[in-house]
Amino acid sequence: MLAAWHACFVAAKRDADAKAAAGDLAAVEHLGLLELTEIARRIAWATTIRAGRLAAMLRPDVSDTACLSGVTDAKWWIDQRDDVDAPLLARAAALVPLQGQSVDPHDAMLCAT
Repeated sequence: MLAAWHACFVAAKRDADAKAAAGDLAAVEHLGLLELTEIARRIAWATTIRAGRLAAMLRPDVSDTACLSGVTDAKWWIDQRDDVDAPLLARAAALVPLQGQSVDPHDAMLCAT
């Protein structure tokens, strides 16, 4: 009985996560984000993370998310998935000195703040 409940819970969670991810992707579609680079599994995971973070940051009280759109390394998005907005923006700004420029974070210095 517990196994059946758990299976239903997991299925419902996956469905809710898929719906949220689709909504986030739709919310950031107008940004014209660059394709992520990495292995396919990381790209899939990081695409969801990036869309969720950017969608949440597209609020009137968040002023500048442009630097985030230039970070194309999937591993970077996965590694930063738990950051709060300010440190995330600072690290992304350090990676992408010019808007729209794709940068490999392993070739750039990361800010500590």
